[in-house]
Amino acid sequence: MLCGLLVLAPAHGYAQDASLIPKDLKRLEVATTDPERVVLLNRICFNYADKDPAKGLGYGQRGLALATRIVSEQGMAEARSRMGYCYIRLSEFARADSISALAVEGFERLGDRCNRALTLMNLGLSREMRHDEAGAVEFFQKALKEGEACSNSAQQAALLYSMGGPYERMGRFPEALHYYTASYALDSARQDSARLAKDHIAIANVHGALNDIDAAMDHYKLSIRCSQAIGDTLVVGYVWYNCAEIEKMRGDATRAVDYGERAVAVFEQLHRRAELLHAEVFLGALYQDAGRASDARHVLEHAIAIGNELGAKEERMHALRTLADVSRAQGDPIRALTYFEAYIALKDSLDGDAQQARVAELTAKYESEKKDKELAESRSKELALHEDARLQRSQKTIYLISAILLAAFAVLLIGRVRLKRRMVGKLEAHNAEVLRQKDRAEESERAKSRFLANVSHEIRTPLNAILGFTDLLLHEPQDERTNRFLSNIRDAGDDLLVVINDVLDLSRMEAGRLTLIDEPFDLYRCVHLCEAILHHRAVEQQDQLNVHIDADVPQWVVGDSARLTQILLNLLGNALKFTTHGEVRLMVSNTAADIRFRISDTGIGIPKDKLTSVFDRFVQVDQKDQRRYGGTGLGLSIVKELVALYKGRIHVESEPGKGTAFTVVLALEAVEAPATTGQGVHANRNNVSLDGRTILVAEDNDLNAVVTTETLKRHYPGTRIVRVDNGRAAVERIAQDTEQDIALVLMDVQMPELDGLAATRQVRAMKNASARVPIVALTASVLPTDLSRCIDAGMDACVTKPFKVAELLKAMERLTGDGGSAPVHDRAIPDLYVELFHTLVPQRLSAMRQALARNDHAEVRRIVHVLRPQLVHRDAARFSEACDAVLDTDRSGDALWLGKVERMIGEIEREIA
Repeated sequence: MLCGLLVLAPAHGYAQDASLIPKDLKRLEVATTDPERVVLLNRICFNYADKDPAKGLGYGQRGLALATRIVSEQGMAEARSRMGYCYIRLSEFARADSISALAVEGFERLGDRCNRALTLMNLGLSREMRHDEAGAVEFFQKALKEGEACSNSAQQAALLYSMGGPYERMGRFPEALHYYTASYALDSARQDSARLAKDHIAIANVHGALNDIDAAMDHYKLSIRCSQAIGDTLVVGYVWYNCAEIEKMRGDATRAVDYGERAVAVFEQLHRRAELLHAEVFLGALYQDAGRASDARHVLEHAIAIGNELGAKEERMHALRTLADVSRAQGDPIRALTYFEAYIALKDSLDGDAQQARVAELTAKYESEKKDKELAESRSKELALHEDARLQRSQKTIYLISAILLAAFAVLLIGRVRLKRRMVGKLEAHNAEVLRQKDRAEESERAKSRFLANVSHEIRTPLNAILGFTDLLLHEPQDERTNRFLSNIRDAGDDLLVVINDVLDLSRMEAGRLTLIDEPFDLYRCVHLCEAILHHRAVEQQDQLNVHIDADVPQWVVGDSARLTQILLNLLGNALKFTTHGEVRLMVSNTAADIRFRISDTGIGIPKDKLTSVFDRFVQVDQKDQRRYGGTGLGLSIVKELVALYKGRIHVESEPGKGTAFTVVLALEAVEAPATTGQGVHANRNNVSLDGRTILVAEDNDLNAVVTTETLKRHYPGTRIVRVDNGRAAVERIAQDTEQDIALVLMDVQMPELDGLAATRQVRAMKNASARVPIVALTASVLPTDLSRCIDAGMDACVTKPFKVAELLKAMERLTGDGGSAPVHDRAIPDLYVELFHTLVPQRLSAMRQALARNDHAEVRRIVHVLRPQLVHRDAARFSEACDAVLDTDRSGDALWLGKVERMIGEIEREIA
């Protein structure tokens, strides 16, 4: 339809008005500022766009150049937008797209959403003119979204109207009608008759396409009223043309011809040659359909003449085709053939023109992009030069100011730099010294930890022998004097064991490895056990040791019974130490959420100024007390640490001469009594007598082996005791026990060839019944982690060395059900020790000489390590230093070390001679 030309309505915020061009040209001549000139040039470009787009483009290029020179972003963006519309009018769509895209980017940087929406609309029009309806819709939608931020209802109406065009051409008439109606609503609110006339035509066209002829005619009539109201006869001509098409669709040829003649008359009156050409071609077809061949020939020949004048090939082609039909209808085939041949030639020409136009369009696009690129590079260079000039001016100013400041503060800065260097040097030296001290302290801590771990094992091994031999000798018939001496030895060994345990507890606390084990235990049994342990000591000192537990104190609680016992024994032992011919009392009471332990005595008391230091390490109230009562000063410090692990509280009250009271408050949760009170998962595994069976002792230290063997012989006289000196031999012996004669294994943890842990794992991995033999670990370590490793390896119980005979027998009874019998007196163990010493030492000296002969210094060290306990027990003063000199020397193998070994061998040979 002819109304399609209305789609190219101006796409900017103000209407085009060619009558304003002369006034703007005069203003341009007298303009005094560049920004004012830019605005006028851009406006002239836009007003020329429909009248003479080529001339308008020239003014737009001048506006763009001037805006670029004065660096006006707004001016450059507006110039590109107006030029893009001119390129559309010139059908140079590639250039239109390129320069409009630059305008869109410029408006986006400026945040000018209204102008950005209008420029996006231009891009949509460009695609619509090329019949790319999908591309047109895409840009129109973007334009609508940007236009939401603009309050100009005329612009929003134009955007909505534009959206309807491509939908109409795609045959999506409901969507087209939606946008046309929305545009009509905005124009109606503004009473814009010019716009309403175009809205009615667009709506009528859609109704016509939907075959709603009556509605279409109604809107055409409304459009005529709006056009006549504003004196727009051209639009009336468009409406008559569209009405002719509607009547043709109805099949009313007479009315169609009438409307067509009216349209031709209007266009002819207004001298609108292009519209007249289009209307006459259509009227000729109407005449031909109505059977008025002569009228058709006359109108079409006139149309061809106008087409030749305007160079409108497409309309001439349609006219020739219709003339061919008219001539054939008139019975003139020769003329019909002539017209048809002219039609074909023109059609071929148009196809060639279309191809050339496409080539020209691509060439123009390339040239446009090239030109735009060159223009952008030129502008970039110009901006860079401008920026460089500005930076140079700024730098000159900065350099001048900097020179003045440097001159003013040079001396001060130099002085500060020198001072800073001196301070940095001192600080670096200080930091280096601090790091050295820190490394030294950390190494000292690590060395102390290693030392305590090693010394624990080294002290406990001979102490095991001392206490074991003493305990065995106490069961021998002796006179009263000998028994007293042996009791003193045992008591001294027990005290030494307490000191060792305190030192180890301190080491674990400092390393953060002391932890509590939460498990149900009998609180009453724990308290009465402490009472039983210290009862003998209280009787010896003629003290009264009284224990009272309130009735509301729960019997079973959750906590670490061993650590609670350690706390109570430390506090009760301390009270007994400083009380003679008095009373020591332990009171256990229950509060709402805690258990309270109060240990009071009637001893010497503590001065008030010393109360704050009683929990400090290695500190006693008075140095005279240390000489009189002994002790390390660690007991109360360890108690405080253990209470803190329990998250409890400890408080001390004292008055010199009247006594001291310690109060410990612990949060012990009450629980029900366990269903069973067995000790471990292997408790009471077997319930058989050991009489007539074998106990295997795996122990590499001969003295400890003698103590263990003789202890077992005394309490299990009917049991065979078999000893091996390494873990591998123990595994082999158990593997060979096919008749399960071995009832129990006492396994030392540290042994050569295969240690006790590895040996136990191999036993438990056996596929026969021997894999289930009960195994008791004998270890000098008291660390919870080490004891856990024993259980994890598969051992059933752990007894620490030096062991108490009662503890060993209790563990054996728990695993076998046989607690042994009263000890049977046998020959004295010292005689066995002397015999063992004189038997084994010569063998080991011979092995040592053989190792020296083959330069096996590691074997020499191993033999010395094994001999050391026997030698030190024999004569500590003479052999301790000799053994340590061999074991501690780093340069093994040199002449000095070999001399030390020879001297030690000589001393040993003289001893056993």
